[in-house]
Amino acid sequence: MNNKNLLHAQIYFLRLIGLSPYERNGRNYQLSQAKLGFSIIFNILLAVMTLTRVSSIGTKKTDNIYDTLKLAWVSARWSMTLAIRWAFLFHAVDIVKFLNILSSIKETCLNINRKTYTLIALLLTVVVHQNYRYYIFHRKETNQNLDGISEQWLGSSFLGRLSVCIISNLFLWPYLTLPLFLYTLMIQATSLLHQALEKLNETSDAKDLSAIMKKVRNYVLKVKRSIELIHKSFMEITLLILAYVQLELVMIVLYAMYDSSSLYAEESFFVLLPTFLELWLFLNCQSGYIYACEDGIHRVKKLIAEVGLKGSEHVQEVWHLRGIQAELERMPRFTIFGLFELGRHCLLSMGSIVLTYVIIAIQFTTSNNPVTCKPFNFTDGSTSA
Repeated sequence: MNNKNLLHAQIYFLRLIGLSPYERNGRNYQLSQAKLGFSIIFNILLAVMTLTRVSSIGTKKTDNIYDTLKLAWVSARWSMTLAIRWAFLFHAVDIVKFLNILSSIKETCLNINRKTYTLIALLLTVVVHQNYRYYIFHRKETNQNLDGISEQWLGSSFLGRLSVCIISNLFLWPYLTLPLFLYTLMIQATSLLHQALEKLNETSDAKDLSAIMKKVRNYVLKVKRSIELIHKSFMEITLLILAYVQLELVMIVLYAMYDSSSLYAEESFFVLLPTFLELWLFLNCQSGYIYACEDGIHRVKKLIAEVGLKGSEHVQEVWHLRGIQAELERMPRFTIFGLFELGRHCLLSMGSIVLTYVIIAIQFTTSNNPVTCKPFNFTDGSTSA
């Protein structure tokens, strides 16, 4: 399986969950009005379900501050997933544009490396575990609340319960699949950039150096335009998920103080696993791309020196090479609304923010101030009088 096939498979899966309202027509993609209408209706229904669920959670009252935080955690997760769904759907036109740009460049399909296979396997493990959790939950619910016809169709049927679990989980899958989709797109764009720069090696034997260099510059410009569209399409999604990841880390740390059982340790692992996977996908999505740009600049500078030594009759070729160098130096970096550049250095600031929130939350939950909350008894999970 190569990277291009993986990209097409992800597009088909996004269409299954109502996030890919475009279809392939030959080599190009185009926006389908029928699929767009289906996606809008599908996401409107999910929005209604989300608002109903969040409002029902908001009506629940509890004296335990940790139970209140857990309800808020669930509401935040559903709200965040709904927001990234609409943000991704809003950029459907931009996604069609950069898919067509990537398809317009003839390239050699690269096979998927072991790292990508590992990421896919881990994500599938998380999805299977989530479906298992939903299955256990719905089995308990149906055994307690269903009778008669409902129990006949759902309560006593393994496939019925499993279908409910999968349908319920379809809503949350974009939270896992969109980071992988971004990572795959960046790998595809980076491989195209590598292959475009490899054509510069043909200049030593080619008769028409200017034609080859002009072709390489056009390829670099296409990759640059596709990268700009990719960043534009995923900017809001990245910001939402990174903000939610910090909230999730805070909640996991707080609940580790409250529940030290082995069951919670297992649940925490399967919450942390996708969280760290998403962080890795986001923060490393452009590392290979940046390396390709820097390597290309170094290669072009070396080639400029070699061509310049051949004499003044190669001035035009040097001019083309300097143009390629300028485009590589201007290749866009993934920034969040121009505030900060996405990269591994973000981990330090995210860690400091999470630590600050944890300290504030611990002080809040253990404060004796009656305005905030009563001190928490960790032994029996109840609040002291």
